[in-house]
Amino acid sequence: MHRASPAQRHRAAWQAAVGTRRAFTDGKKDLSHVPAVRAQAMRWLSGEPQPGLVEVMMTDASGRQWTFVDKWPIFSAQTLTDQTQYPVGVLIDCELTDEDVGGIDQNLVLISTEKPWGVQTTEGQTEFVIRRDQLNE
Repeated sequence: MHRASPAQRHRAAWQAAVGTRRAFTDGKKDLSHVPAVRAQAMRWLSGEPQPGLVEVMMTDASGRQWTFVDKWPIFSAQTLTDQTQYPVGVLIDCELTDEDVGGIDQNLVLISTEKPWGVQTTEGQTEFVIRRDQLNE
């Protein structure tokens, strides 16, 4: 019997989360091809507007942390509340806009969080250079 490695189990959990979340947020479109960047929901902010707001942090390839604030279903299939134990791994759907940033050996990609949900940082930023291994494709 083959046992999955911790890395394989972690990737499977992320894939399950993104599949469930996509079905939850948009049951009419097939979003299985949409990449997502891994991030962390850091804390619950408010129950209003419904269904509630969370603060999410994502780190880019240079190590800069970016803050996003939006309704929790944008980031997670798992229900997030003020009782959730934070931080929680989440995904931010994105569009891969350049697969070859800094040369092929760099493994850096340019993403935009503008599509499909119009997600932006608290500073209004929607484009980021991240490491390819941060993507959940």
